[in-house]
Amino acid sequence: MSVTLSKNIAIAILAAGSSSRFGSPKQLIAWNKTTLIKHRVKTVLASDGAQDFIVLGAHFDMIYKEIKDAKITVLKHARWEGGIGSSIAYVAKHLMKTSHKVNGLLIVLADQPLITSAYLNNLIAQFTIGNNQILVSSYKDGTKGVPVLFDACYLQELSGMTGDFGAKKILKKYHNAVIEVDSNVQNFDIDSETDYLKLQKIIARSKQ
Repeated sequence: MSVTLSKNIAIAILAAGSSSRFGSPKQLIAWNKTTLIKHRVKTVLASDGAQDFIVLGAHFDMIYKEIKDAKITVLKHARWEGGIGSSIAYVAKHLMKTSHKVNGLLIVLADQPLITSAYLNNLIAQFTIGNNQILVSSYKDGTKGVPVLFDACYLQELSGMTGDFGAKKILKKYHNAVIEVDSNVQNFDIDSETDYLKLQKIIARSKQ
């Protein structure tokens, strides 16, 4: 067993949104010879999470069909319209109810295809059990955010989250516990078709 795997970190992919700005389920768009959602699931399963989850909501049947054979626990979030905060809360509540306790929760988004399994393992490797840490990703443009790894001591507060602002309030409240980890990539998530086409062009140029 690897050192990172022995840290007993749960990884949760948030993929419950309706993709309203994209116009169709962006989880199903083509990426890296597969779909965006399969790419993210593959990335997570290749990393050292002790437990792997994916939160689905809007377009559940369509997206579930894509990943039903993957060895990942699917959580159906009926109140997905509550935003990303409600999805985080849903995972936190699930973990608090289970008998398989974890030392931390690593939140990953489905629409950040540049995030690799190696980077997720780096986050886990830099996490120290029992130090109440929050590890956030920092990007080349200076922004900070997801993926973010929370010590399990924050699960109770995470379980009460709502809205579309993610965990920003908790990060602000416990700013002294926050550690920045360099992602070494651009902060690029796919919210619209324009984002998708732009990112494809960036990837194509990088291969020239």
